[in-house]
Amino acid sequence: MRTQAQWDNYTLPKLMKQFSPRLQRDLQNLDIILPKEDKSKPGSFYIHGETNTGKTTTAAKMFLEVCEQRYFNKLKGTYIWTTTYDFFEALKKEFDHPAEIENSTMIKFTSAAQLYLDDLGDIKITDWGLSQLQVLINQRYEALLPIVITSNLSLEELTEVTGDGRISSRIGRMCKIMGVNE
Repeated sequence: MRTQAQWDNYTLPKLMKQFSPRLQRDLQNLDIILPKEDKSKPGSFYIHGETNTGKTTTAAKMFLEVCEQRYFNKLKGTYIWTTTYDFFEALKKEFDHPAEIENSTMIKFTSAAQLYLDDLGDIKITDWGLSQLQVLINQRYEALLPIVITSNLSLEELTEVTGDGRISSRIGRMCKIMGVNE
């Protein structure tokens, strides 16, 4: 039987290690009210707003809540937290050194039970990156797999930055849109 003590003393600290020290501190010190799900878009959120408004901390808290539910309910599946930069770096590594990668990085991200993608639009996206992002979003959209995305860009701004409305359109259809500007 899984206990709260096991979660608090072993599993939670292990999950926290994947976050930056700053994010770990914020998760421990800030009281975050989690958003309510849109039942037509379960588990999917697009959280956007100005810098330093708590988007990443809110998404990280959501990630930990889902992991805790999964832990106590003994649910299977992969739950991934990544930044946009790390997502592209993982894909580049596979492209540059395909023999070193056991499983396809894109398959890992497109098939995860839940994906958290932090800071979309934070880095300049090349044409190659745009095509990879399109694959990621479209595959998750078609498979009805939840995703939580944080960004400094509204969906309209994301369309301007990418020069293509398909990604924004799919995000809008699959995610509850939350503007955070306080």
